[in-house]
Amino acid sequence: MSESAQRVPRLSAGVEIGPDRGNGEPVVVAAPVERFFRLSPAIARLLARIDGRRSIAELAGAGTDEIPAPTAEQLSNIVDRQLVPRGLVHFGLEPAPAPRARSALWLRVPLVPARWVGALAAALEPLFRAPVAALVIFLSLGAQVWFFARRPSAGTAAPLDSAGAAGAAGWFLLTVLLHEFGHAAALRSRGERPGVIGFGLYRVWPVMFSDVARAWRLAPRDRAVVDAGGIYVQLLAASALIAVWAATRGPALAAAIVMADVAIAFNFTPLLRWDGYWLLTDLAGLTNLERDSRAGLRSLVRGRGGAIPWPATLHAALGSLVHAAFLAWALLVVAPGAGRDMRAAWAQRAAGIDGRGFASPSLRLAIGATVLVAIVGALVAGVRAAFELLRPGAPGEGTTPAS
Repeated sequence: MSESAQRVPRLSAGVEIGPDRGNGEPVVVAAPVERFFRLSPAIARLLARIDGRRSIAELAGAGTDEIPAPTAEQLSNIVDRQLVPRGLVHFGLEPAPAPRARSALWLRVPLVPARWVGALAAALEPLFRAPVAALVIFLSLGAQVWFFARRPSAGTAAPLDSAGAAGAAGWFLLTVLLHEFGHAAALRSRGERPGVIGFGLYRVWPVMFSDVARAWRLAPRDRAVVDAGGIYVQLLAASALIAVWAATRGPALAAAIVMADVAIAFNFTPLLRWDGYWLLTDLAGLTNLERDSRAGLRSLVRGRGGAIPWPATLHAALGSLVHAAFLAWALLVVAPGAGRDMRAAWAQRAAGIDGRGFASPSLRLAIGATVLVAIVGALVAGVRAAFELLRPGAPGEGTTPAS
């Protein structure tokens, strides 16, 4: 018997094998740190047999009526070529965990620990029962219709003062935080534990995030519930603010409700990598819509239409138009306006003119600089995407991304 067949494979620490639903769908296997792989059911069953005691030769003879026993050579090839390179199996000493996969969310600052998230998400979990969700959505949409029918901006054309603006921002940020708890509660309602909630930078944009990477262990339909969970709970939060506004008619509350609605609308769009993108990806049963879209756009540009399914090509074409229009607006409208405001703020600061809140020259300079940096980052990303589109060769295959 060959020396290769006498080796004893061991499962790497932290590897979790997802359920085999028996319908031929790939089985999701999780490995540290936030890496998820889709394996065929047969290979996943082979992985589950590895106990750290039996050699490859002994595992090769452990077949069942449903799973024919592979030869030692076949099993050795599977382990060496598919399981070891992914860090799922090792021989000898335990290797160091692979680093976290590169993500556009490159800065993560945890704000709420995972144990607190799980406990607080449990309070929202009943909202994800189908009859309750249907009733909540119906009532929330009705509240939105009632709110806008009352023309909340009528008679409040004057801009909010510093205190009012701060109040509106505070109420809006509360709905954003609840949005993230919505994702966590949806994940928990599907039997998986959520991670931390925090603040981060997505490329150059400040965002809140909820660690729901374990959603990759779920079926696509359940992942779609997790995708929509944030929008659902934020809609409910906005409706609760409408109830308060109905009694107080406060302009700050009205502004916060409108801001929350705008955020919900933006999150629904599938053209940006927000909730709508993941919702479309999971409803379509795809793994990486962005990669498929880029491949479709490359095929379209090079006159090879049909190589990629048309939904991905359409997504890429529309997404490119939206990004180009946004970039043009940012360069032609937002950047000059930010520049003018920064010059005026600098002149006020040089003249010793002080202001408070959003009228503070220092704060206006910081906000203007942040806006300009974001625009430059978007421009650089657009140029890189254009070069990638025109670069010879096929687009690279990526690993399954974490949610």
